Amino acid sequence: MKKFSLLFLLTIFFASCNLSNSTRGNQEFGVDAEYFIGLQKLAEGKTNEAINKFLKCSKKGSYYCARRSTEELTKIADAKSKSKAIEKLLHRFPDSASYLLASKHYFLLEDYEKIIRITQKIDFATEKDELIKMRLISLNKKNFESYNDEVFKWFTICPISKEHYQFYRDFYNPSNSYTSVQASPHDKIINFRIAVYKRDYLAALEMTNQLFEYFSESQTTPSAQIASDIGKAFLYGSEDFSQNAVLFSSYAQKFKNTDAEFYFWFYAGRFYEKAGLYQKRTHDCFENAINSTKDLKLKDNALWYQMDAQLKISVDKTVENILNYAKRWNDSSYFEDFFERLLSVLLTSGRWAQIPTVYKQIDGYASDEITAKYAFIYAQLLKQNIISSPEAEQEIQKAFVRALKSGSNTYYKIQAAKSLNFLDEQILELLQKPANLSPEKINPNAEILLKGYAFFGFPEKIYDEFLTVKDVSSKTAFFLSDFLNKCATGKDDFYTQSLRIAVSAAKKSNVPLTLQQLKLIYPQNFSEIVEACAQKYQIPSFIMYALIRSESFFDADVISSAGAIGLTQLMEFTAGDIARKLRVKNYELTDPAINIEFGTYYLAELLSRTNNSYLHAFMSYNAGITRVRRWSKKNLNDELFLEIVPYEETREYGRKLISASTIYELLYK
Repeated sequence: MKKFSLLFLLTIFFASCNLSNSTRGNQEFGVDAEYFIGLQKLAEGKTNEAINKFLKCSKKGSYYCARRSTEELTKIADAKSKSKAIEKLLHRFPDSASYLLASKHYFLLEDYEKIIRITQKIDFATEKDELIKMRLISLNKKNFESYNDEVFKWFTICPISKEHYQFYRDFYNPSNSYTSVQASPHDKIINFRIAVYKRDYLAALEMTNQLFEYFSESQTTPSAQIASDIGKAFLYGSEDFSQNAVLFSSYAQKFKNTDAEFYFWFYAGRFYEKAGLYQKRTHDCFENAINSTKDLKLKDNALWYQMDAQLKISVDKTVENILNYAKRWNDSSYFEDFFERLLSVLLTSGRWAQIPTVYKQIDGYASDEITAKYAFIYAQLLKQNIISSPEAEQEIQKAFVRALKSGSNTYYKIQAAKSLNFLDEQILELLQKPANLSPEKINPNAEILLKGYAFFGFPEKIYDEFLTVKDVSSKTAFFLSDFLNKCATGKDDFYTQSLRIAVSAAKKSNVPLTLQQLKLIYPQNFSEIVEACAQKYQIPSFIMYALIRSESFFDADVISSAGAIGLTQLMEFTAGDIARKLRVKNYELTDPAINIEFGTYYLAELLSRTNNSYLHAFMSYNAGITRVRRWSKKNLNDELFLEIVPYEETREYGRKLISASTIYELLYK
């Protein structure tokens, strides 16, 4: 039977007793309690009493409670009161969310003039497309002269979204086909962007000649978004890479010192790289792209492609230049996938000796995760005598110590600690260290709102609000995680929501985690089923918790894009095979008991076929046992074998499962 904390039992007691709840709630939350009591009244069908409560809180409550009260009034009041509530919302909270809610209200009333008025100062570059779309439809309905100009602005300065496409299809003169000769330059540019959005690259490519004419005749100039789309049209619609590279280089020079210059140089580099004959020109185009923009993300993007092009040509040159690249990037995390691939190339091609070269050059420049990875593998290579060093023992020790500083990647942290012969207690202390050392930003109003939902018994509102409001302390986040975990029945989403909040809290915390908080990050949900199945099929329960956590985050109803179902993410054909072996005729994979038993049986079978190797069984669960056997190398230990697996998804899966298994074993043994 599940054990409940005293705090939880008190919470449930007060949530079930309105009088006591109201009394204590007023003491704890003051006027903000009116919002939560209003929600209770609303749930009881007492709408008028709820309105009175919301009105009180909307006048004097703290920011979020007052706002939510006002928003509730816009949903349940009569038409006249609802309009007043909307006006109050706009007056007190004049921001994007309020404009959107109000516009939806006025749109239903066909009050387009009010939508135009409240949205007249919005920034198209940053505003939500849904709100912009309602503004443009309203302008069209009222025949405003600015309509066409604003439509063109929206379609040229923003990435094309589903709202753009819906507006284009339903409101923006859909009779204009891609090839319409009667379309204006603005129409044709919009048609072009829609074609790229729909990935109709051949049609888009045909339109580019007309666009280049407009640019040459100065009828319009290419925005950054248009230049980017032109690049995509040529990249995916044409294979004449050399000619395309020359064309884009010429346009980069023509539109020098504009927002479009970066994209013309960038795609010129892509085309030269695809042509495969112009190494220096490829490098120079990406270099020009980097120098043409002040946007740090764009600089990193061009630098990534410059490095990638170099790696395709020469691994040795890439390693030789790695420090020069490292000194130039801005966001080290942007390059993590590049260093993953570089490491895979070095390992699979037997270039073992170049790994310490890369490691020592990127230390201090690359992310802690990547540096720790290279440090750990360097130490393993020395340890197995695959490479040598005059001071091997000292180098091994130093590299493992460096791997302990792996940021959020627990795999290398744990494996390095084991290699350094840490005691179990020391590994747990290592895992409890805070990931964030800067002071936390805390918004008291957000804390009141979320704690109120827990106190007054509205667990279903917590997670969405947690994602919406900002600056909730890690302490409060862990409290909410604990509350949701205790509310969970397995038939709702609370287990998953609890886990996601706990993971978020751990990343934000600047103080050591408690063991209880660590258990919220690695919970034993569905424990009765897991323990029974683990005992039945004679495998450790901690590896099943690790599997379920990694596969589904304890969401019993989740279905992956590939069609894997439930807690242990079983494919239907795999489940069918297991059902035949277990002689189960009727089953439902979203049933936790069935899913966990099938997953436990399958993992136990894989363990028996892989000599009880957790790593090989886990990777076989993910990629199939035939592949894992094909990848196996007898002369490498598990730590190095994992790194040469050709699929990053499987490598990362193995790391996650090994880490989670270790943590579960340490926490609960």
